Amino acid sequence: MIPNTSYNEAMRVLLAGLLVTGLAAVLGCGKSVSGEFARVAAELPTVEAEAKRLGVPLTGTELMPQTPIPTNENAVLIVAEAVLEYAKVERQLGKWQDALTTSVASPSNANRKRADDILRKLAPILRKATEAAAKPKAWFNRDWNRDDLWNETFPELAGIRDLTRGLAMRGKVRAARGDVRGALSDFRSAFAMGRIAASDPSLISGLVSIACDAIVTRQMEWAVSARPNDIAFLTALGKLAANEASRPPDLMSHLRGEVLFALAAARRPEALLDAELSGLDGPDEQLRREVIPRGVPKDMLAKAYRVRILQVWNTVFADRAAKRNPVTLTTAIARAQEKYGEKGDPTTALNRHVFPVFDQAGMAYVKRQSLLLAFKGFIDVLRFMARKGRFPTSLAEAGSTSLDPLSGKPFVLKITGNQVRVYGPGVDGVDDGGSATKDVVSEFPLIANPR
Repeated sequence: MIPNTSYNEAMRVLLAGLLVTGLAAVLGCGKSVSGEFARVAAELPTVEAEAKRLGVPLTGTELMPQTPIPTNENAVLIVAEAVLEYAKVERQLGKWQDALTTSVASPSNANRKRADDILRKLAPILRKATEAAAKPKAWFNRDWNRDDLWNETFPELAGIRDLTRGLAMRGKVRAARGDVRGALSDFRSAFAMGRIAASDPSLISGLVSIACDAIVTRQMEWAVSARPNDIAFLTALGKLAANEASRPPDLMSHLRGEVLFALAAARRPEALLDAELSGLDGPDEQLRREVIPRGVPKDMLAKAYRVRILQVWNTVFADRAAKRNPVTLTTAIARAQEKYGEKGDPTTALNRHVFPVFDQAGMAYVKRQSLLLAFKGFIDVLRFMARKGRFPTSLAEAGSTSLDPLSGKPFVLKITGNQVRVYGPGVDGVDDGGSATKDVVSEFPLIANPR
């Protein structure tokens, strides 16, 4: 998913892939297509009743706050102001991220002066971001009942990512210059940006929040590299990481928006195809004939497609075990998609087009936890070193016993000279020696330019 895009554009990629794989047979077992749609459409009252029982949202109203959020409590309004201000000065900043990192890695007078100039321009923007971070609630005021929900755009999410990076990188600079209190304030506010993004009930928003948390964690590693012997600072950073790990973004909440995206497509499949196929190369008329077969009344088509979509989500929402782990949850979605997206069944045609592939999303949610816990273990190692004057022989000696949630295996401590790495085996469960591209790693000292 790309944050600064529409659901429409994301769906275009999925539809293009389906054209390549070929079309399912429209007729099956000698039964009439219209008869098949009529049979499935008749199940709608029963399927909707089950959806209500399970808490599957049927209308956008169910995603809105139960009570209106007062303007003075809504973080999103201030975030929007900060994003607009950032857009006005972005070109003036040049490669500001590189410049701030360079001022920490190589703190010459010239580099420091360049960083000061950048931070001065960012100051009013980051002041608003800090103000937003302190607000108790967040609501993006989306119209979840709109008929063309697939055309919803998410430009503010890219802005939140920029604000997160600005706060976290300023925190890194502040730490390097000895302003520990200011650094911790910036890191806390940066993590709050991720929570603001996560408050929006869509998968795109959840993935952006995860990206924001990764940005903050990486910049905290830079701050540690600048102050490896400051036990109080290390302790505060460890507590901050542990606190964030204890409240992960809720994938189930973000899937509620995905339900409504699909249901909007079921209401108006012809409008969805008009939007998705307008710029798509390939035999789009064949795709239209599959999704909107001739001889099936529009009302019947919409009801049958609504049934098939709800059957997927009813299955997922009913799976209590799946809800406990994002990877297990996305696996459950894949199984339900396969069951209610069977080729050869004309009534599942829309399901084969509107459901994105969720498996990597589940991994992303768990990887966030892995990164935060690896960082916490890394902090435990450096605190041990600062107190004892030597590195621990194991993570257990440093008091760190967390397991990597991705693999279920213990985190690994690797010390080479004065370089420390704490890492998890990552998605594939294979220990690649602390590879930055294959494992989930926190390391000291940092010599690269992580952004």
